[in-house]
Amino acid sequence: MFSKLSKYILIFLFTALISTTICASEIYVSNIYIKGNKKTKKSIILKELPFKAGSVMSKETFRKSIEEANENLTNAALFNYINIFSEKDTSAVNVNREDNYDYYNVTISVEERWYYWPLINIKLEERNLNSWIQKGEMDRITYDVGMKIYNMFGMNHKLSVSGSFGYEKGFNLSYNNIRLNKSGRHLIGFSGYSLYNKTLNVLSEDNKPVYIKSKEGYINKNFGAGIFYTYRSSIRNKHCISLEFDRSAIKDTVFTVNPNYWGIAGRRSHTFTLAYDFSIEGRDYNIYPTSGYYINAGASFGNVNGFDLVYSRLKLNFQYYTPLSKRWFWGSKINMSAILKSKNAYIYDKALGYNNVNMIGYDYYVADGQFYTILNNNIRYMIMPKKIVTLNFLSRLTKFYKIHFTIYGKLNVDAGYVYNRYKNTGNRMENRFLIGSGIGIDIVTYYDTVLSVSYAINKFGEKGVYFGISTPLI
Repeated sequence: MFSKLSKYILIFLFTALISTTICASEIYVSNIYIKGNKKTKKSIILKELPFKAGSVMSKETFRKSIEEANENLTNAALFNYINIFSEKDTSAVNVNREDNYDYYNVTISVEERWYYWPLINIKLEERNLNSWIQKGEMDRITYDVGMKIYNMFGMNHKLSVSGSFGYEKGFNLSYNNIRLNKSGRHLIGFSGYSLYNKTLNVLSEDNKPVYIKSKEGYINKNFGAGIFYTYRSSIRNKHCISLEFDRSAIKDTVFTVNPNYWGIAGRRSHTFTLAYDFSIEGRDYNIYPTSGYYINAGASFGNVNGFDLVYSRLKLNFQYYTPLSKRWFWGSKINMSAILKSKNAYIYDKALGYNNVNMIGYDYYVADGQFYTILNNNIRYMIMPKKIVTLNFLSRLTKFYKIHFTIYGKLNVDAGYVYNRYKNTGNRMENRFLIGSGIGIDIVTYYDTVLSVSYAINKFGEKGVYFGISTPLI
């Protein structure tokens, strides 16, 4: 009898112990402390966190949430360095509570970036650096002078004002990320521009853009404006609706070279474009990801000169990245687009080689078409993990004296197909399978700058060394 009773008591105690352990495995976030945000509002940081004070979660979920918070703040592009750590809330230890949570405080320490950038920019009027080097035309340079301000009022507003001189003339104004409510789920932005060009890309031959130049006056004049509304349904999910207007005027000489330049009769056009975009951001670092995924899908509809020409476009951009080991990484990206239009119009056929749709080994070329699928694949090896160098002689410039950089070796294999219903007989890249491969080195450094050099070969056996630089600052 006693042995049976002992058995039941042991089972009860063991069950109680297990239950207590399970309960104790849950984390209660007591407080969130933020340090280093001299300009950035606390609310801007808090809205990037997947938890808040009072959140309850398992230890594993808590660990993943800390990682996700770090990624979200990194992708916000407001800070050079971010450190998130947690520690037990000792003030809650001796408090008589009925629950069995582990109480933790979370501290977020940030080092803010420099947010005011004089915009003194030299823009090479080519699709990429390699195309400009190949032609060596020193007059094809535009100088932008103005100002870019990030994180205005500490609210992550972005203002850009510039004037263009040289190859192009005009102005550009944009103001984005304006919060419409306290939670920051509803955002709005505006843009306006005016551009005047003396040369214009009117068609492509041998898969290279053909430009014509005006000896007197401007061959192309553009004026436009737009309004953009964004709804953040969650921290990483965004819906964007935009309405844009463009008014353009070109010279008659354009039609002598390409009668189908913009698909309508007359030298003037006015275009309204309505677009919707949806994106999911799951990458660890959106400038140079090594893990996670990204999805962007969108549709747009436009009409020119009161429905004289109508067009619609569907697009999809899917990216996936994963670590293969501590230093090896694999990534793939697929870009797809389809455009339907009521008339043949060259300006809506720009596919490969435009708008960041690229393949390794084809930097000097473009491919026009209404439908395209481009697959970019890479394997990267981290040659040198992230290293921080302190420049003591710049110690007074607190936003610049610490430089970090990471070096990767890479192997790229890209494939693609562009379909063009109106194929020019001089072009050989449309309506056929394309492939390119290469090896290279990327240097990822602060202020989201990536420097790259690659050696590549394309489908036609052409080989070359290619250079690249990407930075959101210019």
